[in-house]
Amino acid sequence: MILLWTVVSALVTLLLVCFGAIDNVGTGMLALVICFFGQLFVWAIVGVIGTLFVDIHKDNQKDSKFFRFYAYSIENILRCVLRYKVNISGFEKLPVCKFLLVSNHRSAFDAIIQLAVFRKYNMSFVSKKENISMPIFGKIMYRCSAVPLDRDDIRQAAKAILRATELIKTDVAAMGIYPEGTRNKGEGLLPFKAGSFKIAQKAKCPIAIVVMENSELVMKNAPFRKTNVNLKILKVLPVEYVMEHTTAQLSEEAYNMILEVLCNSKLQ
Repeated sequence: MILLWTVVSALVTLLLVCFGAIDNVGTGMLALVICFFGQLFVWAIVGVIGTLFVDIHKDNQKDSKFFRFYAYSIENILRCVLRYKVNISGFEKLPVCKFLLVSNHRSAFDAIIQLAVFRKYNMSFVSKKENISMPIFGKIMYRCSAVPLDRDDIRQAAKAILRATELIKTDVAAMGIYPEGTRNKGEGLLPFKAGSFKIAQKAKCPIAIVVMENSELVMKNAPFRKTNVNLKILKVLPVEYVMEHTTAQLSEEAYNMILEVLCNSKLQ
């Protein structure tokens, strides 16, 4: 997105030079900057206005291509401004069909990064209701099929699992969960909540086990230091394996696999 705006700004400036509206380097640079930030302003305003028409209390809104494009654009801008690079490994392990992504959770950037990385699969997430209630970004995530979860309401939590299952089964979106239940601000892993693995069993879909590393350093390093965020796809558990094991067993396997990688990375 930033590259596109830069190209458009350069072309507009060049046209102004050709028509004699700009006659020196200083004016040209000023026109370039004004054109670039003008596009940024219009982009931001369009997105904000769009979210005004999103009702997060309305069920079963269709997945929005507009808001997905907007979310991908946000990630692209954040990557440039905050100077982080996402190093991906194991992408070839992913299945053709939609799947349940299971990941550790270290940063508020995890979801937006994974949304962009797995855009081929229309990635979305089961997220606590407080995140969906956030101004602007929460509404964007909701229109990208994010499923709100109320952890204090058992009935609503069961409904969220069914909704996530439906999205996978109908091939609308792959779903991501953070079974720790919240961001882990320390080292290692918090205990996993096995119930979230029911989504894969009900949807009869594979489980992709993923590790995020260094995403918690993005805000600490930005903008003066670059951050290498590692996204590692460790293993994909096939449907047959998912159906043959209990949610507790699946949770334990994913937990041990992610923890081992995190511990080994710490020792290096």
